[in-house]
Amino acid sequence: MNIRIMLKILVLSIAVLTFFGCGGGGGGGETTSATPGTPGTPGTPGTPGTPAAPIAALTLSTQGTIPAGTTIGGIDVTMNLPAGVTAKADAAGATLTGICNATGGAAGGTTLAKFTAASGTTPSQVRLAVIKADGFTAGEFATANLDFTGAAPAASAFTVVSVSATDINGVTISGITVAPAVQIK
Repeated sequence: MNIRIMLKILVLSIAVLTFFGCGGGGGGGETTSATPGTPGTPGTPGTPGTPAAPIAALTLSTQGTIPAGTTIGGIDVTMNLPAGVTAKADAAGATLTGICNATGGAAGGTTLAKFTAASGTTPSQVRLAVIKADGFTAGEFATANLDFTGAAPAASAFTVVSVSATDINGVTISGITVAPAVQIK
């Protein structure tokens, strides 16, 4: 074969390999740096990205006796939060979508919630209202996904400040209390 033809094939081969061999990679998200090991010494692994902050899923349930034939049409609860517990909210304090949700018997209802940050000796609070036109019975009615720093909060660290409930006709239902339960995610 002619040397010129061989050189052209070699140059073309190098061009093709360069074109296909230098991909943009893509892949990933976080970057890690690692130190390679030597035959007698292991290397150090890369550092993973920051893990997601833990979430305290605060489930609220009603307790007490509801008169026969009555369903809860709406409930308004204000709770003091333990130190280090907050809720994601906008500048006006309205919790962001997905932070407070109607669950249990109230699933499908409308939820409104406001977070107030701690100030001085006043603890932070969440005020949560759930409304459901066709009503719901006693039991679980809402879940708030709260952020926390430090140790995981216990249910007993959340203090219910006020509870107001009405039936589907707007008549006040007395004797209802709210009990919190916490699950760490």
